[in-house]
Amino acid sequence: MNNRYLPIPPLFFFFFIILHYASCQLPPSQLTTMTNLRELLQTTTNNNSKWNSSSQDLTNPCSWTGVLCNPNNSFITGLSLSSFSLFSIKDASSWSSRVCGIETLETLDVSNNQLAVIAHPLLSSCGGLKVLNFSNNMLSGNIPSFQISLELLDLSHNSLHGVIPDQITELVNLSVLDLSYNQLNGPIPSSIDQLSKLQQLLLSENILSGSIPSEIGHLSKLQQLILSVNNLTGEIPPPIAQITTLKRFSANYNGFTGSIPQGITRYLSNLDLSYNMLTGPVPSDLLSQPNLLTVDLSFTVLYLSTC
Repeated sequence: MNNRYLPIPPLFFFFFIILHYASCQLPPSQLTTMTNLRELLQTTTNNNSKWNSSSQDLTNPCSWTGVLCNPNNSFITGLSLSSFSLFSIKDASSWSSRVCGIETLETLDVSNNQLAVIAHPLLSSCGGLKVLNFSNNMLSGNIPSFQISLELLDLSHNSLHGVIPDQITELVNLSVLDLSYNQLNGPIPSSIDQLSKLQQLLLSENILSGSIPSEIGHLSKLQQLILSVNNLTGEIPPPIAQITTLKRFSANYNGFTGSIPQGITRYLSNLDLSYNMLTGPVPSDLLSQPNLLTVDLSFTVLYLSTC
């Protein structure tokens, strides 16, 4: 007797369908959280059209604009509330507590709004959060202390001031740190080398002063170092030339002096040191590197002779 095509018992088939259906639904706690969050945003912002009931399936938040779920829609992994007109939320802790109640949340993007504060729950209670994007808001004051393990932190295009705190270098899992387009002053922390996983360090358009700490040369995974438009001074530290992963280094519009380190373009694709006060001869190997695409040394004072 050939048993290859034994019929599937109807009860087993029904049971399989029920299990499959159940696995594709959010847990009741996340469904409740999203429903409450939607109601809160509707009552505290001027624009709730992105989560409007007439165009959204209220029983399936995974279909809502900006909601990211795992492949079978059984839990939420990310929220993008970018350009949601978040500016009149009366109780920031209330909505952020709801967001942090989603224990599987890894990504939160609230960029392009008019938020003035990062509420405390986002600093300490979102234990699984890896990506936090608060760019293009109205943040002011000092950079807050984070007690969560982030991999990407974007606070660019705000009005933050004060110094870059040493505490930020305790976020040892960071691969991207973007603090550009703020009003930060003071030095780049010498403890920056604690961020051993850092791939992008973006600090342009601030009022940072002092020199580049030589410890930056210990960031062995760094790919982009952008320091443009600050008040940085001193010499460009030679250890930067030893970062084998570094592809882009921009430090234009600063007050750097001294000579360009030998071998600075060894691994680079793009170098911009324009609008500085550099002196000395042009390194003989500056333009001979195979991966080099662009070099901008305009408005610097360099000898025409080579080393």
